[in-house]
Parts: sequence; C-alpha cells; structure tokens
Amino acid sequence: MELEWDALIAPMPGLRRLDLSEMPLSSPHTQKVVEAATKYCRELEALVLPGKEHHSMHPGAEVDELLSAVYKGLENWRPTGHRTGLRQLKVPTINEEDRFQSSREFINHVVKYCPNVEYLDGYKQSLCEMDRMTCQDMWMLNLDDWTKFNATCTNIREFNWVVAPFADPFFKVFGEHVKPKLSNEKTLYLDALVPWVASIIKTSGNRSKSSRICLLCNVMQVATVYDM
Repeated sequence: MELEWDALIAPMPGLRRLDLSEMPLSSPHTQKVVEAATKYCRELEALVLPGKEHHSMHPGAEVDELLSAVYKGLENWRPTGHRTGLRQLKVPTINEEDRFQSSREFINHVVKYCPNVEYLDGYKQSLCEMDRMTCQDMWMLNLDDWTKFNATCTNIREFNWVVAPFADPFFKVFGEHVKPKLSNEKTLYLDALVPWVASIIKTSGNRSKSSRICLLCNVMQVATVYDM
C-alpha cells in the first residue's frame, strides 16, 4: 500500500512531537515519515523512533538509510532563531554490525545539531531488569567524542550509565561539565552486579571507590539500579 506521507504531513508545519514507536523498524514507511517531517515540520522538538521488533535482531546496514534520513532531519531541526531544536531524541537502534562507527556518527550528529537536547533515551527500549541490569544499546565512544558530548549537551535531564563507557576518565569528563537540569538528587545509577560495585555494597565502611566516583562525576551519591 502506497501512502502519500508528504500530503499527510505537509498540513502540520507546527508539529512538535513525532512518535513512530509503534511503526515497524523495517518498514519503508518509517523512513518516509521522517523524510516528510524533515521537509515540513521545522518546529519539531521530539523524535521517537521504533526499536527492534525482536530482541534477537541485530540490525546492520539495513538501518543506515533510516539513520541517514534522521541525521538530515537533525540538520533541519537544529536551533536557529526562535527554535530551540530537538529536546528529545529516541533512537533505540543503530547499526550493530558496525557499532563503533555508528555510535560515533550518532553522537557527533547530536553534538552538532542537538546541543539543547534533554532526553537521549533510546536505551530504554532494550533495558532489561529481570535478572540484572542489561541493555542492548551501548555508546562505543572514544574519550574525545565523549568529551565533545559532555561539553555541548549540558541540558540533559536524565542519564543512565548503562549505555556509556565504564571507566574513570569517562566519569571525570562527565563531572567536569555541569549539567544543571540533571535530577536534583544528582545521583549516578550503577549496576550492582558489576563486580567492584557489588564489593562496595557488601563491604561495610568501604567508601573509597564510591567516593571517587562521586568526586569524578560531580554527584552527591552513588546508587544502584539493581537491588542485590
């Protein structure tokens, strides 16, 4: 069935939120809706893409055209004049066969065109808390890309470290760039099944590792996202 998405989207130039989460990721219509919104909806503030139809799927190059359409949209929706640009961008799926390059490309486009973004919550689509905190979405970034992201996107309102590289240099960069809209509690949530995090919980009085993370990340406390 051929749908004229341009004809449907064109009368909605003031559209602020485009939620495609119920569309199949593999449907060609998903890309066409994004392309139509890029042309006609310059005021867009939130874009929500669908996740994988099944957790067992590992999308590769077949999602590249959709991602390219999204990145072209980001350029059109970037802040200019009275427009603040996207405040929410939910991209649950990237090219998993080339995750490092795809992660870099995603974050670099966010940094360039979405400096005011508040929610980058694509990870929630594949977050699992049944056994332990796991997530199929991972940002495989080098320290330079991570630094650019933290220096630019300081308006984020929530952050879950399940998607980010887990190392002291990355904690330090996170803490060096103040994010005033992050939750008032300023709590960093970690997975209690990570071995050294578990050791903090089990060893009474041993706060050295926890304190160092608080200091590096500029947070008031370290909490766990999984209760042992």
